[in-house]
Amino acid sequence: MEDTTSKGFSGGHVDTFLEKIATDRDRELQAIEGELKRELAHIRRVAYKQSRRFFRQQARQAREQQQYSRERRLSRARTALRRRRWQLLLQLQARLMTGVQQRLEKNWRDPQVQRSWCEHWLRTAIDHAEGAPLHISLGAGSLTATQALIETLLANYPAASSVTRPEGQAAGILIEWNGTLLDGSLAGQLARVEDFVFAKLNVLLHADPAEPGEIHGHS
Repeated sequence: MEDTTSKGFSGGHVDTFLEKIATDRDRELQAIEGELKRELAHIRRVAYKQSRRFFRQQARQAREQQQYSRERRLSRARTALRRRRWQLLLQLQARLMTGVQQRLEKNWRDPQVQRSWCEHWLRTAIDHAEGAPLHISLGAGSLTATQALIETLLANYPAASSVTRPEGQAAGILIEWNGTLLDGSLAGQLARVEDFVFAKLNVLLHADPAEPGEIHGHS
């Protein structure tokens, strides 16, 4: 029988060929494995960078959110503080002015104090009127003795003057000359005291250097 095996291709050649294939396969597998490792390392680096960027962004957003929340809380606190100060200011003012009004009315009902009150305003008018005629009006609750005192003090005044006690006029004294009005009424003094009290309380309640004078007036 004829040998069909190719000349020069023995079993040893087959083994060598198989070994070469195995070697090439291992080399290829190593190359693939190396490429895969490099790709995985690259992916990990990219993922790590993205993760850090993400967390930095998240952290920044968290800080911004915290700052925003803190500012809102502070704003609400400041608003509440201003509102409370304003309420306290009005309460204190009302309480003080009630006491002042009661004291003024009580003093006006005291004959000696009433005479001293009117004499003070009359002498002030005399000092500023420069001899002009005085028109003096005594308000509700004024006494005959008070009018008599004023007429006595005017006895040596150079210009003829008048003293009246008109009905419906508020308690106190009004003195007019040459278009000038000197307001010695209780209501006029109460308004001046109210402005003074408000200004003093306003300064007192807003002495905090962090929030200076936030209230500038009242209605």
